[in-house]
Amino acid sequence: MVYAFYPNRRGLLQSLDPQPKDEHFYPQLDQLTPDFLNLSPRSTLHISKDTPIASIGSCFAREIRQWLINHNFNFIQTATGPGTGAGSARYDRVYSTFSIRQEFERAFGEFNPLVKYWEVNEEGKQHLVDPHRYTIAWDNHEERKQEQEEHRQAVLQAFTQAKVIIVTVGQGEVWYDVRDGSVFPILPPLEIFNPTIHKLKVSGFEENLENLRRCRDLLKEHNPYAHLIVTTSPVPLKVSFSGMNSIIANNAMKSMLRAVVDQFVKESDDQVHYFPAYELVTQLIPQPFTDDGRHVKRETVAVIMSCFEETFVKSKDVGNKSDLSLQELIALQNQVPWSKLATYRESLKIDPKLSDDYLQYLDLFGKAFLFSNRLEEGVGLLLEARKLHQQKPRLDSILSVITRNNLLLVSLADNDHDLRLDVARELIAQEYWPPSILINFLESISKRAPLKAIKIYTELADEEPKLNDINEVTEWLEETLKNLQN
Repeated sequence: MVYAFYPNRRGLLQSLDPQPKDEHFYPQLDQLTPDFLNLSPRSTLHISKDTPIASIGSCFAREIRQWLINHNFNFIQTATGPGTGAGSARYDRVYSTFSIRQEFERAFGEFNPLVKYWEVNEEGKQHLVDPHRYTIAWDNHEERKQEQEEHRQAVLQAFTQAKVIIVTVGQGEVWYDVRDGSVFPILPPLEIFNPTIHKLKVSGFEENLENLRRCRDLLKEHNPYAHLIVTTSPVPLKVSFSGMNSIIANNAMKSMLRAVVDQFVKESDDQVHYFPAYELVTQLIPQPFTDDGRHVKRETVAVIMSCFEETFVKSKDVGNKSDLSLQELIALQNQVPWSKLATYRESLKIDPKLSDDYLQYLDLFGKAFLFSNRLEEGVGLLLEARKLHQQKPRLDSILSVITRNNLLLVSLADNDHDLRLDVARELIAQEYWPPSILINFLESISKRAPLKAIKIYTELADEEPKLNDINEVTEWLEETLKNLQN
């Protein structure tokens, strides 16, 4: 005889490790409110209103940005004008992980698409349009080249100055160029669209996960102390080009992206965090959308950001304390601006005989001064650390940032030969390094000491013969030698 039987498991729950708590049981209907999320442990990341925050992402990222600005958080804005209302630079809305990855790669010199502009003629006027950014256009090629380089510098500045970067993942359907794989923010214009080279990709789990991994790894290399807060945008897609019903396509896409973000956070270290904006809108806030059924109401944003404050913002306030220990300051470096951290150097005395503590001290305040644009002091600490610790494991990440900051390059041009040589080696060690940065560095040295610049080039060329094959570098050498002869 077959019959139904449900054995007693109540005692087992108490013996499990970890033991299920209230928040682990799915709530009943009357408990489906934003307060239910407050049952979860608070994040290990603590943000103050001084914490430098950058953002990039979709329509929902625009709402987060505006809320942070309105509530006087230290939001990083490195550009103004068209296309700056959704994030920290002029990338406007960035819908997919593919486009987000392109902006990270752009910042650190890796994004070099085959097509850099489209020429679009509408209503008797020619427009130069950026294929890879939403709504950006120029009047002429001179403006285009200047603005594109300014944008790269602005994204670099935002991503290297931020201690927290909020990333909002929104879309899974992307249009791309089959020739180099570069992705467009939306469907190309009618005049430009070519069905043989412009294709639709309904992206999958692995490729979206790989995009986020690449962003994390680039950030870790160039801004190793920054944290990522990742969320999935609750805003549905406007249209699906997949041939599926839009409701079905949207749910399939959002489920995939939410799973991607979940895996990404789980496999990353404690500098990557999840924020449940998607769950708040889709499950916990009643009637969250405006009449278009897609964009969230202002009151919805208020509830979401109240949860954001509860999760991340209640943090230790350093106030005007002047007696913090070295380890306390190291712990606080992700919560306060570098400029404020630098003020603690005078009150903190570390005996140089305590080698490990002293190196941590030099590392901490070296970064604080460098990233606060107190270049001379930062370079001085860097040199002192060099003398004390030739293997310099803590200096690698600083050098990586230095080599992409023109102001720091100029400052370093006045310092000792070994340090200059290490910076130049750091430049050419990267597969994606732009020759213009190395030339800028060499020119900074040659203005003061042309023979020293040539000596550095000669040593580098012996180590890296590929330098002799780069036109921009050989042209610089010929010009420098010509000036010396004159």
